[in-house]
Amino acid sequence: MPPRAIGSPSPFLLLGPGRGGTSLLAGCLERHPALMIRAEFGSVAHLMGGDEGEMPPPSMTRPLDYRLARFRAACEADRRAHPGRIWGNKITTEQVLGFGDHDDLYNLDEEPVLDRFLTAMAGYRFLFIMRDGRSCVDSKVRRAGLTHAEAARRWRASVWVLEELEARGVLIGTFRYEDLLVDPEATLRKVAASIGVAFDPRMLEGALSPIMPQDYRHGRIVTEKAAERPGLPPGIEALLRPDLARLGYI
Repeated sequence: MPPRAIGSPSPFLLLGPGRGGTSLLAGCLERHPALMIRAEFGSVAHLMGGDEGEMPPPSMTRPLDYRLARFRAACEADRRAHPGRIWGNKITTEQVLGFGDHDDLYNLDEEPVLDRFLTAMAGYRFLFIMRDGRSCVDSKVRRAGLTHAEAARRWRASVWVLEELEARGVLIGTFRYEDLLVDPEATLRKVAASIGVAFDPRMLEGALSPIMPQDYRHGRIVTEKAAERPGLPPGIEALLRPDLARLGYI
């Protein structure tokens, strides 16, 4: 029987940019016996419409409404299947915003996707992990095959999501990937407290978690990544600079 969680058992979503540290933090949380953590559970199939070839939306239903309802239902069903533990799911901001799929998502005022996502997920708490945009963009280019411009646009959209969530007062914790690498125990103590559980030393084994992609399982937290400052094209650096400054990265 897992230890009883301290405080509220309400579920939570861990958000952050793709290539921004969500997998590592989710892996650390997965090791905690009081938590049931999923990784991108329902996000590709439902939020991104990945399974709509087999399960198309009803003809008179807006696709976004259909996707949000199905995502919420999937999360709730899995949460009910694991009573006694606090349920969480890590998803990326790209999956929340459904890049390229919900009208013109780079004009975020045209389709209030975030508003509707928060409404659909009422009752869930939110955590956010952010990474230095220079490292995040470089990783997106090298590992995901994006152009520098597209990677920068996606990282900046994640900053917009973070700042919107902060302004609305719905975040229970905001963390930095670099802090998790440099001082994992101190960072994970703060993460655990924000969720409402006591820190468990097994959280430090996050790099071994089965929910981590295989090529991320280094057997340890790779602290050297915190010092990475890859060079980017000058125009991309200039595009990121205002957001980097507001976030305290420069």
